[in-house]
Amino acid sequence: MKTQLSTKEVASLLNITETTVKRWSEAGKLPCTKTLGGHRKFYINDILKFAEENSFPITGVIPPPLSSKQLKNLEFGVYTKNYQLVADIFKIEALQGDKAGLENLLLYLYRNHVQFTTIIDEVLHPALARIGELWQEKTIDVDQEHLSSTAVKEALIRLGSVLFHKNPNGLNAICACVEGELHDIGIIAISYALEIEGFQVTSLGIDTPFKSLKTYIQKHKPKLVCLSATSPEIPKSKFKEAVREIAELTHSYNGKIICGGIYSNLFAKEDLQVDLIAYSTTDTIEFVKNVFKLKPGKKHKINNK
Repeated sequence: MKTQLSTKEVASLLNITETTVKRWSEAGKLPCTKTLGGHRKFYINDILKFAEENSFPITGVIPPPLSSKQLKNLEFGVYTKNYQLVADIFKIEALQGDKAGLENLLLYLYRNHVQFTTIIDEVLHPALARIGELWQEKTIDVDQEHLSSTAVKEALIRLGSVLFHKNPNGLNAICACVEGELHDIGIIAISYALEIEGFQVTSLGIDTPFKSLKTYIQKHKPKLVCLSATSPEIPKSKFKEAVREIAELTHSYNGKIICGGIYSNLFAKEDLQVDLIAYSTTDTIEFVKNVFKLKPGKKHKINNK
């Protein structure tokens, strides 16, 4: 994924003149670096941060390399918020294992002000679900399913490097796949969504033993615990007992605990004694905002003169 932009590309992205970009750069409003030849280079994250902090719309977008038909569907899908069209394109790129195409597509959506939670819930997850169905139907082999999920995961991680984060909110969280769970795309998405909201997030990764989870929670007392269970190779009784113990520990210091993933969705929150059974990234973030009373960061106007 391209992480630096030229003066011309920044001007296109912000829909302003190159002269304005240079003037803001010289005034220190737009951070940049210079090549040995004296050409300005701007980091995407700096541009997105500038736009967010100053309520400046990003109206110009460089589309990803797609066929003419795909590009029309992509633009129409984004404009009309018909994200099923976008998910279909994402699925095709994923089945090809096209990491660069997936990276560009995710960045295109993000630059077009599609919320990160929407990207995850209405584009990435439906595409992966359909790929999983194709494997179950034996339409594709397991190696292609693995190739697709690996490409999606790498593209998501690349997108994570350019996501704009709000100011730290003073809250810490841990995100982990439970013991026996080897699929981590969902929990990676949750960790990024929390970081966007200003959380300090520790990711414990896949197949985290319940004993290790309890030890970490006891030591660090995170305000929020997020667990992912899609298809862990453990009995329901063991899962239920272990999660209830972790929930009791988390609640002992007034922390909150969320469980998500297909396996978790088989239970009611009362069964696990958790605060939320999450069915989507959007569910999780809305719950977190309400419980921790998170408010939007203060926006500032910029003087264009």
